[in-house]
Amino acid sequence: MIGQVLIIILLTFPVLFSCQSISEETYRQAADETCSCVEHLKSQSQNNSKPQNDGLRYALCTMEIEKKFKLDVQDAAFEKALKNYCPEMYKVHENVVNNALQLQSQTPK
Repeated sequence: MIGQVLIIILLTFPVLFSCQSISEETYRQAADETCSCVEHLKSQSQNNSKPQNDGLRYALCTMEIEKKFKLDVQDAAFEKALKNYCPEMYKVHENVVNNALQLQSQTPK
């Protein structure tokens, strides 16, 4: 009996922790790091004035942010943090998401 209870506890323990939500502070940090990453890439580029390059830089940075913070950059909480802490990058985010949605809706001929 005790063994069965112990097995149940051990099996449900990881489930309890996998359901934890991401804190607002984590989203803020992810937004800050996204903006810093894009600015860093922009400063390294010779074509830093071209706005279309911001979308590519943003996409590259958010791939790393998603891995590091284990979040989805299309999550409303991340979008809110980005809008509050880095509004100029939020505009780039909207363009990237809208372009991705348009590409997904196109059917191959």
